[in-house]
Amino acid sequence: DHYYMGGVLAELLAAAGRHVTLVTPESKVSAWTENTMEQGRIQAGLIDLGVELVMGQELKAALQATPGVEPANGTPASRGAHIFADSPCTTCHTINGVSKGYIGPDLTHLASRKTIASGILRNDPQHLTEWIEHPDQMKPGAEMPNFALGGDQLNDLVAYLESLK
Repeated sequence: DHYYMGGVLAELLAAAGRHVTLVTPESKVSAWTENTMEQGRIQAGLIDLGVELVMGQELKAALQATPGVEPANGTPASRGAHIFADSPCTTCHTINGVSKGYIGPDLTHLASRKTIASGILRNDPQHLTEWIEHPDQMKPGAEMPNFALGGDQLNDLVAYLESLK
């Protein structure tokens, strides 16, 4: 299952010296194993490697405690917040306090990520702009539609998304 695979990947990355936070809505690392001793062994092994575990109720509490960002009025980011809130983007993407999409990635802390588009693009204004303009060209097979934003609307939306730390 994907929780098990997340644990395997976290173990490999941590062993390679990378900082890893494993996040799962479950109260256990792997949904496939019901043996609590096995769960304990898996979790202890990950913790010993330095993997930070955020699971179950802890994850729900952290998400609920994280407010959305309210940019200063009259700024490009503020205009971008309105563009986002009034767009179909809210159907797919969650931003705490703004939208509750469930198909695409949660964008609440988008600006704190190093990459976008499933890790294939650096997360910077140029790549984010290109991703929003041409998701299908940037990542063939991408499920994100092109909403034909451009000019000031696109720049304002990118400013808003870049403010989501």
